Amino acid sequence: MAGALGLQKYTSISPKTNFKLFNAFADENENPELPGSDWDLTFSEQDERTKVSISIYNESLERLEKMVEMGFKEELCRK
Repeated sequence: MAGALGLQKYTSISPKTNFKLFNAFADENENPELPGSDWDLTFSEQDERTKVSISIYNESLERLEKMVEMGFKEELCRK
């Protein structure tokens, strides 16, 4: 998301299998602008390839709409 400032706080790390984090937009002083979202990334092997499953839990519809408005969907599609 071009130009957006963000804050990430890792809440759980299980080496080689999973990590979780809390993500929030932030101002120029890194003060979080709540609500944020919880991310859950899980890694597994499938047909000799690494599969990454990502679940994002938003605290509100407003947060999700703000992410899409700032280009989140387009950024994911470019990868």
